Amino acid sequence: MNNTNTTFWKICRGVAVLLTFGSAPLTALFGHPLPGLRLSALLIGLHLLELPLAWKIGKQRRLDGRRILLYNFCFGFTWWLPLSRERTD
Repeated sequence: MNNTNTTFWKICRGVAVLLTFGSAPLTALFGHPLPGLRLSALLIGLHLLELPLAWKIGKQRRLDGRRILLYNFCFGFTWWLPLSRERTD
C-alpha cells in the first residue's frame, strides 16, 4: 500500500473510534446524550455484523482471534478492508 492510501485508512480508523466511543460523551456535554448513544449502538451493531468477514480475513492472515475481535470492534471495516487488499509474497 502506498503512503497516501495508508494515511487515508489511518484517518478513517481515527474517525471510526471517535464516532463509536466519543459520540455519546460528546452529545451528553450538550445535554442530549440519546443521539450519541444511538449512533454508538448503531456502529457497534454494524461492527458485530462485519465480524464474520473480519474473522475470515484475519484468520487468512494468521492473526490471533482476540486481536481480530478487538480491532474489528474498534475500527470496523476500516481495519479489515485494507488488510484484505494487502499483498502477501
